[in-house]
Amino acid sequence: MTEIIMFDIDGTLLLENNKYPNNSNKIKKLIKALQKEKYIVGVCTNRAKNLKLINVIKHYKINGPLLTEGGACVYKKTFYNYKLLNKNDSSSILRNILINAITDFLNKENIKIKLKVGGTSTSKITLSKHRKKSSTIYIPLFMEEKLDNLIEYLHNYNGLENYVIDRDLFNKLKIDVYQKTINKIKIMEDCFKNKSVVFITDYEPYPLTSHCNLVKIYSVGLNKEFNNYCDAVFPSNGVGVEKILDNIRRNL
Repeated sequence: MTEIIMFDIDGTLLLENNKYPNNSNKIKKLIKALQKEKYIVGVCTNRAKNLKLINVIKHYKINGPLLTEGGACVYKKTFYNYKLLNKNDSSSILRNILINAITDFLNKENIKIKLKVGGTSTSKITLSKHRKKSSTIYIPLFMEEKLDNLIEYLHNYNGLENYVIDRDLFNKLKIDVYQKTINKIKIMEDCFKNKSVVFITDYEPYPLTSHCNLVKIYSVGLNKEFNNYCDAVFPSNGVGVEKILDNIRRNL
């Protein structure tokens, strides 16, 4: 019997352009009903913990644990906020390495452009401010043709050997940087020992399998290769999320 329901955010509770699915109110009601029946409902996302993410959680009134940055950061819900349980913050170390690496790349390519941390810019390269154990890099549109060259340069840069560095799935001007050792399923198994978990997601960039068969992966995405790894596949655009929650509730 399912005891814990964990949501990815993008492609599940939020669709393209950060829009809620048309049936988000129905999803919200099902989440409320399941939490009332003592199910634990939480979030496991590649996003960082920031105001935008918290607003999504508040919209759906999710009151369970929060795993961010692909599971690298584990938060426990408190009455007022979220408490970070694994507190070793490596963001400044990673950020400094990335700044040095990007600066070297720009000098090598003779590209005159500035870097900044936090915010957005159409004329500068920006690095994420809120991430603790990963990073995101945003490049201006005029540098798009250099993006693959930059990724290759970062791959070979000293100090970044233990990180995955790749194009973002949804934003062609964004590079994701996260630890190679991080695996959402393994993190959930460690957090929810001996509990039965359903993880609802639309896609993960690497095959995820449960080592102890306690975490079931339900896809609401369209990627056929990823769906082959999943325990079940449901429709996209919010319809599948509603169906999954309804099925779990009917099997109480």
